[in-house]
Amino acid sequence: MNVRPLVAALILPAAWFGGCADKGKKEPSRSDAKPALVSVRYDAWAEDIHVDGDAMTIVHTKTEYTYARPMDSNPSGSEVHKILDGRVTKEDLEALGAFVRESGFLDLKDAYGAPEGHRYYPYNLEVTFRGEKPKKVQFRSNPEFESSPEPFKKLEKRLAELSEAVRKR
Repeated sequence: MNVRPLVAALILPAAWFGGCADKGKKEPSRSDAKPALVSVRYDAWAEDIHVDGDAMTIVHTKTEYTYARPMDSNPSGSEVHKILDGRVTKEDLEALGAFVRESGFLDLKDAYGAPEGHRYYPYNLEVTFRGEKPKKVQFRSNPEFESSPEPFKKLEKRLAELSEAVRKR
């Protein structure tokens, strides 16, 4: 007895129906994915944190100002201290990118706090995703005017936490 026709009769329909079953499933395409985080730059009057997604780095610096006299309002000098020059992981970048998108930061206005022409300390955040226009927000700190918006505060805190986590690795 020749079993080949019997085997073919059993296998071919199973393979055909199995192939048909997969046709309704859609594979996730690369175009469905959110663009990768390229960079986050936090520049404040005395502290900077820069995350570079392409180089996979984080640099954190603090500036210490010196004053000739205790009551001077203008510094006589400054010294920059590098707190961290480290590496971030792909997971760090993905988590930071998701945090930025979910935090509401991308919906903020361009500026908060003191209006132009008033004295203030500048705090700048700039986020860039691949293929998208950078989102820049400036908070002009002055106690007589509004405080920074919550998404701005959350991203400041998240960057400080990331810097601390990378330092501890």
